[in-house]
Amino acid sequence: MRIKELVLLTNNITGTKNFYSTKLHFDVLEERSDFISFRAGASVLTFRLSAIDSPVYHIAFNIPENKIAEALMWCEKKKLQMLSNSHTSNIIDFPNWNAKSLYFLDSNGNILEFIARYDLKNGIKPVFGHEQILCVSEIGMVVDNVNAFCEKTRRELGIPYYEKQPPAPNFTVMGNAEGLMIVVPEKRPWFPTSIISKKFPMEMTFEQDGKEFVFRN
Repeated sequence: MRIKELVLLTNNITGTKNFYSTKLHFDVLEERSDFISFRAGASVLTFRLSAIDSPVYHIAFNIPENKIAEALMWCEKKKLQMLSNSHTSNIIDFPNWNAKSLYFLDSNGNILEFIARYDLKNGIKPVFGHEQILCVSEIGMVVDNVNAFCEKTRRELGIPYYEKQPPAPNFTVMGNAEGLMIVVPEKRPWFPTSIISKKFPMEMTFEQDGKEFVFRN
């Protein structure tokens, strides 16, 4: 699965622009008073102004598999608000996924993640910079019934369960290393934080088996 565009909500277009264009150096593709769209590697990340109070999402970006340590130094130089479940390192190892990640907050309180997936074999020589933020690779989906949602998604859209993560009623992952849906119920803390998951409107355009779909939640 390849995530081509995410459309999310924000309470602050100006603050969102400042963070993504200044901190992450994403190019602005389109901007209005109630809408802003960024180029995020091979994906588009769009925010719409909303009066819904404090919408929060989980979004991950793939980076080259050999650049997680450099990405951490880059984030620290940018003074990003790092998140961790450890007192010793901001790099979190996911051996079952053959990946390592680091987490930080954006200006809206969204939980962002840079993830290096060793299965992708996409290492590069240049020093890490914003040019190596490759694509949106994960979006957190908050649903009423995880099992029912995932079965319907598999049946109707052909998105498989992620082979490296056994499905569970409170945490199921669908897709592949290029693009994943992290499906959880409401009131589950977003890893590695105490921020509680809550359903907010979102839209995702993605490609699966050569076909393009638009999904709204």
